[in-house]
Amino acid sequence: MKLKDIISILKRSRHICLFKGSGCQWLSDGYGAYPIDGLPELSKGNIRALIDVDDNQWDGYHVSEDTFPFDESNYTEEDILLSDTGMLISYSGISVVPFLGGGKLFYIQLKYLKPFINDKSDYIYYARKTNGGGYVIAVSEGFFLRGFIMPYRCIDEKYIKTLKTVAALSYDLPLQNKDADWEN
Repeated sequence: MKLKDIISILKRSRHICLFKGSGCQWLSDGYGAYPIDGLPELSKGNIRALIDVDDNQWDGYHVSEDTFPFDESNYTEEDILLSDTGMLISYSGISVVPFLGGGKLFYIQLKYLKPFINDKSDYIYYARKTNGGGYVIAVSEGFFLRGFIMPYRCIDEKYIKTLKTVAALSYDLPLQNKDADWEN
């Protein structure tokens, strides 16, 4: 996991929540949360130095501190194992990766996967129920919990209509292979 990618997420959103967990601190922008290991104790007062912004820029940031709202277990009995569909969908300017599990489809914004992207195959993704009845995506690597990401809601009538059109038109296309002769 790359700290510079986490910092990039925080800089874009200008919203930073420092969570105190049971075993470590977590940095979040409200949609993705990442454990921070190997750094001195962070506080509202010293986060600015970590993300490296000047006083003028810092005025536009909202920073809060709280206790961590999710179960920090690497895995719980109720977790739903997710599988990557191998797709990347860009829709209305936002890139999402659909994950499938438990008869449901969960979309994760690509920008929140960026801290994991270089070695994505080493990570396991689970949908975990929240106290409010929704889901959060837990990301683990081996025996270590590496992050939480809120699923992205991109479903609307236009999205469904577009997917149906793409699917319907795809059935009419001839199958192609890598050895196709494009001149004939």
